[in-house]
Amino acid sequence: MKEEGDIAEMSCTDMAAVQKYYPDARMEWTKNGKEFQLDGLRVRIDRKTLVFEEVHGEDSGVYLCQVDYGGREELTVGVFSLAVSTPHAQVFVHQGQDFNLTCNGEQLGLLFNACTQKWFKDERAVKSYGDIPPQEANVEIFRRVDDRFAGSYSCVVYHPQTDRQWTTNIVNVTVLPPLGLVDVIWGKAQTNMKLVGGVGSGVTILLVILCTMIVITCRSGKDKKS
Repeated sequence: MKEEGDIAEMSCTDMAAVQKYYPDARMEWTKNGKEFQLDGLRVRIDRKTLVFEEVHGEDSGVYLCQVDYGGREELTVGVFSLAVSTPHAQVFVHQGQDFNLTCNGEQLGLLFNACTQKWFKDERAVKSYGDIPPQEANVEIFRRVDDRFAGSYSCVVYHPQTDRQWTTNIVNVTVLPPLGLVDVIWGKAQTNMKLVGGVGSGVTILLVILCTMIVITCRSGKDKKS
């Protein structure tokens, strides 16, 4: 676990053993199952070590050092997790809404059999998956939240056979007051606007919703008078 701004290093020392027999072997890094792009400044490779000069919250995840040798299937020779704690809120959610968090433990579940996964909130376990492997529970949805859901969440993957444990993500969640009716209507209009694909469509949908509400209100008033 690292604090935002810290230096982090991941040394792929087993790469030397492979190159002894396959001098042309190439080292590659992945993050959460995808090729990891280096910028050469903040993140760089020093010989066989992946170096973060300054870690950010979005750097959290599972990193694999893999070797491409002789046209064979890539060999994983290093497994690392990076969880970055930041003082800033990363997820904002209104009371009554849902939010989801990604564990980043999927690759660990694919590499190691019988891994277990848990979510912690402020160091207290809030979700355990039992026999469900991390690759099948990578995203957790927290529904209809209230103030009690605010806090710092961390995901931990444990492999009992090797007694190895990885913290794969840390996320700070802030819970905001519930949305008003107008905000809810506008939010739905924006969602529909994205689905339809145009600002004009979104505005039209919003006007239709408002007109419908006015008609319903007027009819209710007439029914009460009669």
